Parts: sequence; structure tokens; C-alpha cells
Amino acid sequence: MIWLYLVKTYSFIYGVFKSTFNVNLRGLGFFLRKIERDYIINVNGKKMYLNHNVASCYERLISGVYNEPETHIFFEMLMKKSDFNIVFIDVGANVGEMILDFAGHKKVTQVFGFEPHPECAAACELSIGLNNYENVIIKKKALSDKASHIKFTLNRKSPNASRISFNEREECIDVESSTLDTEFPDAIGPAVVLVDVEGGEPLVLRGGKTFIKENRPLIIFEYNNVSRKFFNLNEMRTILGANYYIFRLRADGYLDREFENTWNCVAVDADSPFYEAIKLLLV
Repeated sequence: MIWLYLVKTYSFIYGVFKSTFNVNLRGLGFFLRKIERDYIINVNGKKMYLNHNVASCYERLISGVYNEPETHIFFEMLMKKSDFNIVFIDVGANVGEMILDFAGHKKVTQVFGFEPHPECAAACELSIGLNNYENVIIKKKALSDKASHIKFTLNRKSPNASRISFNEREECIDVESSTLDTEFPDAIGPAVVLVDVEGGEPLVLRGGKTFIKENRPLIIFEYNNVSRKFFNLNEMRTILGANYYIFRLRADGYLDREFENTWNCVAVDADSPFYEAIKLLLV
């Protein structure tokens, strides 16, 4: 317990430097990997299961703070400006940070989480149980551009960096792969799709062309120094089509068109029910 307290303290300090100075202090992952048992932690008033086998995924979560607070702020503002219910789809759910928050929102009717990493998926399911969420389905598979089996790289040092393999020399496991079109063959109405798959974001969207055409979802996708190695925004614009507009998600939860320094981006169809709300969040 003393070690857990020390790690929580360092995580808190890490978060202060990150939020205030945009500086990532070194060593947090090392300390997290020294955790040798599972715990139940509190994150923003909700219970979360900490699976020590993937402890480095919990970075700021272990001190009760979301790893990506800007996404949570954006989602809350989006929901306040929208007068309809939604379905939330989390592609690359990791240990369930977004699910933990969004599943409890009064306007979220159903949540689907896709996570092929077995330890991360297990953590998601346990956190769902701790909070008695009955509107969440976790699917232990990857989403890509084909429904089959694919090679998946397990990053043992940083499990949140695990991804579909693009290199035959990498240490991989065989996982089930599906597509958005396969998983959602019928229209589901207004939906928010979060895609965080370490560079495989274009594959996910290519596998959901019919789904995107029928549902016009709002899409949040990771676009940082890692994903820039695998695709660019012009590729995403080509996949989504001319009716979709892409914006940068800022640290304060608002949107702009400054793409030099990005972490997540938001794509919205001009004919979707989200468009009017998005215009109110654009600065």
C-alpha cells in the first residue's frame, strides 16, 4: 500500500506538470510497472479496476484524474449542446477510461468497446461490473478494414501502445478482426465513435464506409506524433468524404483548425445532428 501511495503521489505531480507546463516527467511508467497486485481505484467519482499486468496504462488514472481530460471536457460540452441520445463506440478501449465516464451519461443509451489486448479487455469488464453498467458490451477483437484474423503487437512495456502489426518481425499474437460495417449492419442513429488504435485509424474507417454513410457519426480519432508516422489528415479526408470537416481537439475541450500540434482530432458530417453543436465549440 505504501508503494501505491507513492505512485499515486508521483502521478499527481506528473499531471500537474502535464496540465500546467505540457511537460511529461520521466519515470511514471517505471513506477507503475512495479505494482504487483490489482487494486480498485477511484477516478472522478467512479470505481475503476487496476489490472497490475497493464499498470502503465493507468498513468494519471491512478491518482484519480483522466489521462485525456480534454476529450472528457469536449464530450460533456457536446452533450450539453445536443438534445438527443447517442450510441458510443470505443475502438481501442484500452483499460476503459472513456467507457467509465461516457457509459454513465444520461444521454448515452448504449456503449460498445472493442479491445483486442486480453488484459486490457479484462480490466474493462471488471470496471463495468464495479459500476453496475448494464448498457456496455465489450468485444475482445480488433477493428480494421477486414473481418478475419490479424497480427497484433503486444507492447509489454507500454500496453497502451499495442497495435495492429505493420512489421512481420515484431512479436505478435493472432487476434480476431472485424469491421464497423460487420459489427453494425443496421443504422443505429446518432453515434460518437472514438478511434485510438496507434496508427491504424484509417483501416478502421475504411472498414466502416457503409456504417459512416448511414449513420454520419461524429468521429474522434488520435492524431499525434505516433499516428503521423502512419497516415495524414488528407488521407482521412479522402476516406470520410467532402461532407466531413476535421478539427483539432484543444486542451480546453474546444475545437480549432490549427493542426501543427495535435493529439486528437474531431470529424463531423455537415448533415449530421452534431454539426450545429460542433459550430458552437469552434474557436
